[in-house]
Amino acid sequence: MKNLNMDFWRAVFAEQMRMVKPSDAWRLTKDQTLEYHQVPSGWKRSLQEHAYARFICSQCQHNWTSHQVVILFHIYWEPYGRQGCVRMRFFQQQCYECFSEKYEEPQFTEESVDSVLERLVTTIRKKCYRENITSDSYKLVPLSSGPHKPEYCEACQLGIHKRYYSWPQGAGHLWESSNWDPESTQYSEAVNLIDTPVSSPLVHSTPPGYWKRCVYIFSISIIAAITLAIIFYYLFIHLTQAP
Repeated sequence: MKNLNMDFWRAVFAEQMRMVKPSDAWRLTKDQTLEYHQVPSGWKRSLQEHAYARFICSQCQHNWTSHQVVILFHIYWEPYGRQGCVRMRFFQQQCYECFSEKYEEPQFTEESVDSVLERLVTTIRKKCYRENITSDSYKLVPLSSGPHKPEYCEACQLGIHKRYYSWPQGAGHLWESSNWDPESTQYSEAVNLIDTPVSSPLVHSTPPGYWKRCVYIFSISIIAAITLAIIFYYLFIHLTQAP
């Protein structure tokens, strides 16, 4: 999976907007400083919580995929000048193999980029142009097995991503709207009907980073116990050999 740069994102976005609003000028930029709870006056916020991407750890080279990559958008539309602007932030994930503290950037496929931007364009048409678009078209999106790990997800750590789902081993597919609006009731109902919420209280009650801290504390305790054992051993040898 190659890492697609912003030129590719901008080209796809421009083409998709040109198909639905050929007379208007829209531009897309990436801004990793965007805040979910701080939206400038006149801007609109949109959040996608189920994008697909791959991550590669820069420390141990472990790689993993996720269907719960979170993307934040701030959208501005100036109707008199017929110009619009979208700022985009990718939320990152940490490696769960080497417990690296570094957050890694998501790497998207061309198909995933197209899907993310298709949803964004639909959101723009709803929020900026007041178009009544129904989300009645669905397509299959393959899911990776294994649960989402909120303790390694930047959006979860910030309290933004709260939709935890349990992906059974060998889970089949998620029905996902091709005209997707992350804030629509129809989308939430479609996901809730198909995905099984995590029933174990561990996922809901365990604070973020809990298991990582447990592993760290356990490792320190083992090292401390071994160190004390060595010290007592040498003290015992020294006392028994003293005249």
